[in-house]
Amino acid sequence: MNSAFINDLLAALEKEEVVLKIQEITTQKHTTNPPFQKEEKSEKKSELYKKITSLEKELAESKALQKFQEESLLQLKSKLQHETDNKTKIEQEYLRLQNKHAELFEQHKTVLQERNHYKENYEPLESIHNLFLNLSPNTKQSLVGIFKGMTIHEFLSCGVQYENLDSLWEYMKRETIEGSNQDLDSLNEIFRFFFHAYNKIYDSPIYEIQSTSIGQRFDEDLHIRGGNSKVIGEISSVLLNGYYNRINNKIIKKSIVQI
Repeated sequence: MNSAFINDLLAALEKEEVVLKIQEITTQKHTTNPPFQKEEKSEKKSELYKKITSLEKELAESKALQKFQEESLLQLKSKLQHETDNKTKIEQEYLRLQNKHAELFEQHKTVLQERNHYKENYEPLESIHNLFLNLSPNTKQSLVGIFKGMTIHEFLSCGVQYENLDSLWEYMKRETIEGSNQDLDSLNEIFRFFFHAYNKIYDSPIYEIQSTSIGQRFDEDLHIRGGNSKVIGEISSVLLNGYYNRINNKIIKKSIVQI
């Protein structure tokens, strides 16, 4: 190398601007990243990218889960609303059935009352009327003057009249003494039915059936001898009970007995 060049170089190195330039170049070289630092940054960048990708994936999954949960919640709300509506319908139906039950109970109660009223007031009448209808033709013919007509209403209206009661008892008396009428038991039931019905017209019964029993001493003031009876003695059977006035104890019809 030329000595003159070296001298010129050394002289230049002593100049301030050259020194500053050299320092600038030296500083730039020191601040420039070496190759290994570039690789490190590349790795960090790759890791950061992976983390970002993973976070984006997690975010997408979280959004999908949130959407699923929101849809499930909507389904549950819809189901709950449906069940609430069903519950309301069931409660309304239950209330309707309760009201229907109460209505049917009242109807049943009314029917029972009507049936009991019928049993107390009309069933016995029907039974007695059937007895009358089943009497022998001869007996019914003999009673034409007492029971005018065959319907149950005609039967009732005739039977509760005292004159007809009196006539019926007199007819029974004749048939009892003769002892030839097979309908006497039925006639006695018919008489007793209308006898009690007639008494109900008044606040308190006016007439009462005589209490005549077997073993009593025959009394002409109270009794009438039936067929094949002794003149005096104890009563062996009661063929037809008489009746008396409860107000004055007067005997209206004497009992027919056998001695």
